[in-house]
Amino acid sequence: MRRLALTLLLTFTVAFAYSQTVDLKGKVTDAKGIAMEGVTIYVPEAKTGTVTDKSGRYNISLKSEKGKPIVIIFRFLGYEEKTVRILPALGKTQSLDIQMDEVSGMLDSTEVIGDKFKDTRVGETKLDPKNTQMLPSASGNAVTDLIKLLPGVTSNNELTSQYSVRGGNFDENLIYVNDFEIYRPLLVTNSLQEGLSFINPDLTQSISFNAGGFEAKYGDRMSSVLNIRYKRPTKFGGSAMASLLGASAHLEGVAGKDNRLMFLMGFRYKSNAYLLGSLDLTGEYDPRFLDLQTNIIYKTSKRTELELMLAHSDNTFNFVPESQSTTTGAFNQILRLSVFFEGNQSDFFRNTMGGLSFKFTPNERSIYKFINSAWRINESENFNLIGTYFLDEIEGNFDSDNFGQVRRNLGFGTFQDWARNRMEGYIYNSGVRNSHVLGSHILEWGASLQGEIFNDQLSEWQRIDSAGFAVPYGSANPTITNRLRSQTELNSYRLQAFVQDEWRLVTDKGLLTINAGARIHYWSVNNQVVVSPRAQLYFKPKSKRDLSLKLAGGLYAQPPLYREIRDFDGNLNFDVRAQKALQIVAGSELNFKWGVRNFKFTSEAYYKHLMDLVPYQVQDVRVRYFAENNATGYATGVDLRLFGEFVKGTDSWVSISYLNTKEDIKDDFFIQYFNENGELISGLSFDQVAVDSNIVYPGYIRRPSDQRFNMSIFFQDYLVKNKNFKMHMQLQIGSGLPYGPPDRKRYNDVFRMPPYRRVDIGFSYLLVDGEKQVKSSFFNKFDKIWLSAEVLNLLGVQNTLSYRWVKDIQNVVWPLPNYLTSRRINVRLYVKF
Repeated sequence: MRRLALTLLLTFTVAFAYSQTVDLKGKVTDAKGIAMEGVTIYVPEAKTGTVTDKSGRYNISLKSEKGKPIVIIFRFLGYEEKTVRILPALGKTQSLDIQMDEVSGMLDSTEVIGDKFKDTRVGETKLDPKNTQMLPSASGNAVTDLIKLLPGVTSNNELTSQYSVRGGNFDENLIYVNDFEIYRPLLVTNSLQEGLSFINPDLTQSISFNAGGFEAKYGDRMSSVLNIRYKRPTKFGGSAMASLLGASAHLEGVAGKDNRLMFLMGFRYKSNAYLLGSLDLTGEYDPRFLDLQTNIIYKTSKRTELELMLAHSDNTFNFVPESQSTTTGAFNQILRLSVFFEGNQSDFFRNTMGGLSFKFTPNERSIYKFINSAWRINESENFNLIGTYFLDEIEGNFDSDNFGQVRRNLGFGTFQDWARNRMEGYIYNSGVRNSHVLGSHILEWGASLQGEIFNDQLSEWQRIDSAGFAVPYGSANPTITNRLRSQTELNSYRLQAFVQDEWRLVTDKGLLTINAGARIHYWSVNNQVVVSPRAQLYFKPKSKRDLSLKLAGGLYAQPPLYREIRDFDGNLNFDVRAQKALQIVAGSELNFKWGVRNFKFTSEAYYKHLMDLVPYQVQDVRVRYFAENNATGYATGVDLRLFGEFVKGTDSWVSISYLNTKEDIKDDFFIQYFNENGELISGLSFDQVAVDSNIVYPGYIRRPSDQRFNMSIFFQDYLVKNKNFKMHMQLQIGSGLPYGPPDRKRYNDVFRMPPYRRVDIGFSYLLVDGEKQVKSSFFNKFDKIWLSAEVLNLLGVQNTLSYRWVKDIQNVVWPLPNYLTSRRINVRLYVKF
C-alpha cells in the first residue's frame, strides 16, 4: 500500500508539473483600434475555443505540458486569419492582444494580402501591384504584362494582353475582379486592334495568379485563374499619368458616417499610333482605346454591404495602309515582299459591364454573397484592302556588284481581303456564394444561373491574282478563296454549382491543409452535365527550413461558350461537348535568407491528360476552332521561380519553364504522291505525274501553344547614393511556336517560328516625395511625382508574330513574316496624391 501510494503521489506530481492550466486573455481589434465582437478563437490541439464579447475581449483556459507551445487561431470572415504560437507560462495568466486586418475579397479570408513570402497554394503566385506602376509596357496593360513574366505563362506578342498557360490557349484562362467574371472581345483578329484589358492597375489592391490545380470554387476553365481585388479606400486620394502612349487618372475616397461609402473611379486612354509607326507595314494608323470604370462599396450596416461595379470600354481601330516591305530568308536565298495598298480598315469593339453584389454576414462564422452581372458585347470588323505585290529574290552575295538588288522576280499580282463582320452578345449571371467556419473547417458552396445571347453575322472573302491569273488557276473567271458567309443566333443558359471543404490539421509533424470539392455544370445547348472533382494538399513540416510541399489534382472541364462551337465557315455545331483536362501538379516552396535578404524558390511539375479536345488554329490573337471534339492530347512540364530581394528593398525574380504539349486528331491523314523516279511530289517538283501514293497518319503533333522553353526576368535596382533614381527591367526569351499554311490542315503546322526575344527597360526618378516637403509647400499636397523614360525593345529584335502566305503563278506558297514593333522610347509622368 505504501508503494502504491508513493507511485500515485509521484504520478500526480509529474502530471501536475507537465500538464497545468494556463489562463489566456486579451482583446481583439481591427486596424483602426475598434473592438471586434464575435471573433472566433480556436485551439486545434485542444479542440476547444471561444469568441470575443462586445468589447472585443476573450478569456480561455487551456491545459498544456511544460515546454510545449500552443497554436491559437483567430478567425473572422472578411478579415485575415491570424495564427499565433505561444509558449505558455503554466499556472499563470497571460495576455495576448490581436489586431485583425480586413481583406478586400469575400471568400479569401485565409489569405494575407501583400505578404510576399507567405505560403501559397498549388500553382499560385501573389504579386505586388506596386510593381506595375513603373513597369515599362508596350501594351499599356501592366498587370497582364507582369503575369507574362511568371513561370508557365507564355506570350510572343508585346502588344496583347492575352497569354497561354501550360499549353492552353487564350480562351482557357479565367479572370475575376472582385468575384465578377471578366470576358474579352470575341472578334478581335490581331493585336493592332486590341485595346486595354479590363484590369485597371491604378485600382488594383491585390493580384493572385494560379497556373493550374486550382480549387473548385473557381470556374470551368482548363488552364489558369487570375484573381484581382480592387482597393477599399480609407481616405481621399488619386493619381494621374501621361505618356507618349496614352494617359490615365483615378480617384478614390470615402464618405458618409463612419466612412461607410467607399468609391473608386478610373479613366484610361491609349493610342498605339506611335508604336505601330515602327512596323514594316506603313500607313495612317488611328487606334483609340478608352476605358472607364467605377467601383462603389456601401456598408449599409455592420453585417451588410452593397457593391456596384460599372465599366465601359470603347476601342476603335482605323487604318489606311500604304505600303509594306518585308525581307526574310538566309544568305543562300533572301526574299523580299513589296506591297502597295489601296483601301482601308475600320473596326470597333465596345464592351459594357454592370455588376451588383450584396454581402451579408449573419454571424461571426458565415458570410453570404449574392452576385449579379450583365455584359453587352458590340463588335464590328470592316475592311476592304487591295494589295499589289511583288515577290523578289534578292542578291545575297557580298562579292556581287548587285548585292542587295533584285536577282529575279518570283511572282507579282494582287490580293484582296474583304470583310463585313458584326457580333452582338449579352451575358447575364446571377448567383450566390457562402463561406462558413466550422471548427478547423472552412466550408464553401455556390450556385449560379447564366444566360447568353449571341447574334453573329459574318461575311468575308479573299482573292489572290498572280500575273493576270487567279490563284489557284482554274478558269478565266476570278476565283474567290476563303469565302465565309453566315448569320447565326444562339440563345442558351447554363447552371453552375460548387462545394468544397478546407480542413487544417496541426500535428506534431507540421501543418496539413486539405482542400477537396467538386463543380457541376449544365449547358442547355448540348444538354451535357459535367462534374469536376478537385483536391489540393498542402503540408508544412516542422523543420528549421521554411519548406512547404504541395500536391493537387482533379478534372478541369471547359464547356463551350460560343466560339468553340463555330467552325471556320461560321456554322454552329450544337453537339460540341466540354473539353477536359485531367491534371496532377506537385510542387514545393522554400523560403530562405541570403545574408539579410529574403528569397523564395518555388518549383512545380505537372501533367495534363487532355480529352475531348476541339482543335484550333491561332490567327494572331484570335482562336479559330474546328468545332469538333475529335482530338486527345497531353501537356507536361516543369516551372521554376526564384523570387526575392536581389537588391535590398526591391522585388525581382527569374522564371524558367519547360513545356511539351501535343494532340492527336482522330481520323486525320493525308496522302503522299510519288513520281516514276520515286520522288515525293511537291510544289517545286519538276515531274508532277503521280505513279504511286502512300497514306500517312500524323499521330501526335505539336499544339499551337507548344513553346518548349521560356525564361523571363523581372529586375529592379536603384542608385545606392540616390535611391530616388530607379531602374526597372523585364526580359523574355521563348522558343519558337509552331505554324503552318492557312489550309485548315493541322498536320501541316510543322514549321517553327524564330525565338521570341525582348528586353524592355525603364529609368525613373522621384521628383517629389510629399513626406519630405515643407508643410507650407505646394508640393506637400502630392504623395509622389515620378518622371520615367523607357526603352521598349532595347535590343531592337525583329520578332515574328505570324506569316502572310503568298502564291506565285506556279502555285508555290511562300511564307512572309509579319514582324512586331521595333525599338521605341517612351516618356511618362506619374503623379500620386
